[in-house]
Amino acid sequence: HHASKYAVAFEEISLSLDEDRELAVEIERPARTADERLAELWSEVRKET
Repeated sequence: HHASKYAVAFEEISLSLDEDRELAVEIERPARTADERLAELWSEVRKET
């Protein structure tokens, strides 16, 4: 039995359709701290080594 836990990483998603029937998607994310950005960077580096 495997379980996964997911967290919401966005505050808002906007979908719009213009006159030409083109779909646009905008995702609003909360600002990340320098510590969070560094942790994500090191996580990516570890995946590649």
